[in-house]
Amino acid sequence: GCSVAISGNYLIVGARTDDTGVTLNHGSAYVFLLSALIWTQQAKINASDLAGGDNFGVSVAIDGDYALVG
Repeated sequence: GCSVAISGNYLIVGARTDDTGVTLNHGSAYVFLLSALIWTQQAKINASDLAGGDNFGVSVAIDGDYALVG
């Protein structure tokens, strides 16, 4: 990932050049939860428009129940 943030047992990783197979380089962010010393993926976040070249995920932040993706 190009950006990473952690808060408590949550981790968010931005992947600004992630593809859906249809749209190139729209980007994504992945949320993980630490439980029993194992990180498991909880969610994959995409921009609602999935426009190519958006670089969604170039910046990320997480605090408690909120995640921000730039």
